[in-house]
Amino acid sequence: MTASPPDESTRARLVTSARRLFTSGSYGSVGVQELCKDADVRRGSFYYQFESKQDLALAALDAEWRVLRDEVFEPAFAPGTDPTLALDRFQDLLYACHQRRAEEVERFGGCLLVSLSQEMATIDERIRDRAAEHMERAREYFVAALETAVGDGTVPAIDVSAS
Repeated sequence: MTASPPDESTRARLVTSARRLFTSGSYGSVGVQELCKDADVRRGSFYYQFESKQDLALAALDAEWRVLRDEVFEPAFAPGTDPTLALDRFQDLLYACHQRRAEEVERFGGCLLVSLSQEMATIDERIRDRAAEHMERAREYFVAALETAVGDGTVPAIDVSAS
C-alpha cells in the first residue's frame, strides 16, 4: 500500500499557524503542541507534514516571502514605476500588509523574516540562511530601483552595489 499524498490543507494550516505564532511571540516560545492546537491538527499530522519544527519554520519563511513578494514588492516595484514613487508605494504596501497581520494576531508583530532571522541568527544556521536568502531577494528590488534612479538622474550618482 502506498502512502497518500500529504494533505495540503493540513500543511497550509500549520504554516499559517507558524507565521502567526512566530510573529506574535517567538520561535523559541512556541512548541509543536501549541502549533498543532492553533492549526487544529494532531501531533502525528504535524510529523507527517514536517520532520521538525525547524522544517515548519523554513516553510513559514518561504510563505512569508511569497506574501511579501506578491503583496508588497511586486506591486511597489512594478516595471516602469518611477523609483521614488516605488519607494513610497513600498512603505504604504508594507504598512498595510503588517496592519492586516496585526489584526489577525491582535498585535503588531512586525516581519517574520526579520524577527525569525534575528532570533535564530546564532542558534540555527538553516533558518538564518533561509531568512537571509529572502532578505537578499528583497534587497534586489531596492538595488534595481536605485540603479534606475541613478540612471535617469533622479538621484546623484552613487555606488548602489556598495550597500
